[in-house]
Amino acid sequence: MMMEKLKPLPVLLKMMADNVSPTERSRTMAAVKSKNTSCELRVRRAVHMAGFRFRLHRKDIPGKPDILLPKYRMAVFVHGCFWHWHGCKRSRMPSTNVEYWTSKINRNVTRDQINRQSLDSLGWECFVVWECELSSATDALIERLDSLRGSLWGGRLRFFDHQTGSYLRTLRESEAAHEEIQAALQESEAEKERLRVEIRRLQE
Repeated sequence: MMMEKLKPLPVLLKMMADNVSPTERSRTMAAVKSKNTSCELRVRRAVHMAGFRFRLHRKDIPGKPDILLPKYRMAVFVHGCFWHWHGCKRSRMPSTNVEYWTSKINRNVTRDQINRQSLDSLGWECFVVWECELSSATDALIERLDSLRGSLWGGRLRFFDHQTGSYLRTLRESEAAHEEIQAALQESEAEKERLRVEIRRLQE
């Protein structure tokens, strides 16, 4: 897979006035967690309550996803809008030390892109929950997981139709396909028996 050429983030073009004092801004930034944030915890609770089990921050997976669901090959990242630069109103650049923050945010965004491309090449689906869209994105995540769960049975994709090369969506469709296969097998056995009788008759 050819890696897409990464483009620098035009952070300076997105600057907005920040009225917080430098001292207070420094204290706020220092207090921000890199993992186990309140947003992460809310998403975890919702996913767990929906009946899904997951791993956290696995170091052997690109980007150490905040939530990892190996059974569904799903990697979930819960991103802060500032630190990963969503471009929404929460992406507010501090008015002091602009060069430092521009460089840091650019590195974060570039690293995120590389991690997503690495996950894609390894067959993982990447789902990002943004801080400003926490509720709606969490609902969308659970809906996506539900659709994946519907295609799983005992850890394997189920209801595969070998004739059409596609996965059947419902148990009813699967049972109907099974009945068709059984009928075809019975016809085949009947034809074999007819041929055996004909051969015995010719040998007499």
